[in-house]
Amino acid sequence: MHGLERDWKDKVQFFHVNFRSPAGKELGRRFDVEHLPGLVLVDATGQVQWRLGIGLPRRAEIESRLAKLV
Repeated sequence: MHGLERDWKDKVQFFHVNFRSPAGKELGRRFDVEHLPGLVLVDATGQVQWRLGIGLPRRAEIESRLAKLV
């Protein structure tokens, strides 16, 4: 994701999910992922703090939202 994982690896955890697998389908339901690609930012307590709508956000928007979580 545009180098985000490399740049933020010491601050946040990234998980890649195959939403076609049984476990991925369950996670998709749990976090209300309706569109692919899906991006959900979850805080340390497991609460969704931001969810990607339709389309891809700019890197700056993702980094701004990540900064609010750390």
